[in-house]
Amino acid sequence: MKRRSYYLFLAFIVTAIFLSCSDPIEDDVDNTIVLNAVEVLIAPAANTVLTLSDDAKRTEKFEWQHAEASKGVTPKYEILFFKDNQTPSNTISSIAASTSNNIYINHVKLNDIAARAGIEPGNSSTIQWTIRAYHESVTVLSQVTNTLVIQRTEPKSPVTALYLTGQGTEFGENITEAMAFTKISDTQYMLFSRLTAGQPFRFTNAVEGDKIRTFYVENNKLVEEDGGAQVSKSGVYKIDIDIASGVVMLKEITDLSLYYCIKHRAISLQYEGRGKWKTVSLIHFSKESWGDETRYKFKMTEGDKNYFLEQSTSGQFSMKQSVINDHDQQLWDGVWSYAGHLKNRWAAVTVDRSDYTHSIEAVAEDFGSVGTSWASHAEKSSSDFVDGFWDNTRKHFNNSTTGTVNQYDYWPEAHAIDVVIDAWLRNGDHQYKQIIYDFYEGVKKKNGNTFKNSFYDDMAWHGLAHLRAFEATDDTRYEESAGQLWKWILTGWDDNTGGIKWNDQPGSTPGVPSTGPATIIGVRRWVKYGNSEVNDGLNNLEWACNILSVRDTESGRVTQSLSFRINRNELFLVK
Repeated sequence: MKRRSYYLFLAFIVTAIFLSCSDPIEDDVDNTIVLNAVEVLIAPAANTVLTLSDDAKRTEKFEWQHAEASKGVTPKYEILFFKDNQTPSNTISSIAASTSNNIYINHVKLNDIAARAGIEPGNSSTIQWTIRAYHESVTVLSQVTNTLVIQRTEPKSPVTALYLTGQGTEFGENITEAMAFTKISDTQYMLFSRLTAGQPFRFTNAVEGDKIRTFYVENNKLVEEDGGAQVSKSGVYKIDIDIASGVVMLKEITDLSLYYCIKHRAISLQYEGRGKWKTVSLIHFSKESWGDETRYKFKMTEGDKNYFLEQSTSGQFSMKQSVINDHDQQLWDGVWSYAGHLKNRWAAVTVDRSDYTHSIEAVAEDFGSVGTSWASHAEKSSSDFVDGFWDNTRKHFNNSTTGTVNQYDYWPEAHAIDVVIDAWLRNGDHQYKQIIYDFYEGVKKKNGNTFKNSFYDDMAWHGLAHLRAFEATDDTRYEESAGQLWKWILTGWDDNTGGIKWNDQPGSTPGVPSTGPATIIGVRRWVKYGNSEVNDGLNNLEWACNILSVRDTESGRVTQSLSFRINRNELFLVK
């Protein structure tokens, strides 16, 4: 009897220990998930008034208390909206909030929900919201609902026009001077205009009246607020706006040129304002086997892409824009032809991107009618050139009026300083002498702290310009650099055919671009230094004669060209 009682007592102890170590929910025989309904709706509080806008950036926070659940169970939530006189079973809209107990809903979505509830724009009414909690197949609906008073704003009239205005534009703050966008389609607007860096610009839907709406650009999106955007670089921009998507694209236009197709010759137009580019150009017809070649189009650089502006035979505009993917394949597409009376005439060329048209009209060739002398024209040309291309910070010339250096342009620098030397010798204006002085270090630094170059013709242009700079200013730095450039040029002498090679690469041969200016340098240096300057046993006149007598295999063409060039420079008097 005692033994039996002992075993019963032991079994009781073991059972008690086992039960004390078990989780009563986890140990449930049918693994039932316990999930309670949300008991508290936190925000918006009951009877909150929400005044809605159509701004997608405006949001409202909806928040509720977490639902209680079994250990290890993380419920998900869904917010339900329904009419004030209905129940959650008649949901008009639902939004999943995942496992978070809050969600931000923008005003565009809330306007949609209000519309589903039958609330018209400009009116107010009530809707209700509650929360459904769920986990796997278990779902529970909150017994608590909150009422919202929704106030919808008056509908805004559709945007049917856009204008550019603001301090950063070429029109200033006077809204009556604002420039209208060209309407490309029902929702797309486009405009070409100059913008100033660091100054605000904005858009409006009208220039007069008491319901002017104002927009600006933020992260390439159109924002309807009284703000302003800025560009980081001054220039002419194409502004493309799609009202439907709210996307705004700005691309800088760095060049627009008249393009004579058969010669691939581009003549740049200057931006005049209000989407117009202009120039005056001599219209020359190339004589071909089929007669005079008259076909042309326009070429434009927009951002990092090049485009042809071509004739359009469909759509609302007479000009279309085509990105250049295959230049030769696209060259003759959509061309225009010059009118016959323009042959060998000066003409005013205008491209108007506000209405996608262009004109080429003959102008009077008697330039004396402007009432000023050629000297005045020279002064104006020099000052405009310096204003447009001289970089007063880096002390060299840019190759565009927008301040960019789009390619390696060592040799045009020599021609540019020649223009400035002419201006200094002509009028003695010390701003030109200062540019000549600064140019030396600026261009040397730009070229890698040396004037040496792989192309002998490029060094020859600099050799001529540097010698002139020394003679014009007595700056001995230029005397030294001119002499050094001459020595480098003579290393390009070709012992087999004579003449100066094009560059220092294997297989390079002499040609007019390198041999011509090298000959002129030899003569000019002989005039200045006489027999006192000798290189490799020859004085400079001997070098010039040797270079000039280059043995050409094409019937003396190079020699004849060189003789002509030297005669044009009046250096034949030396011989």
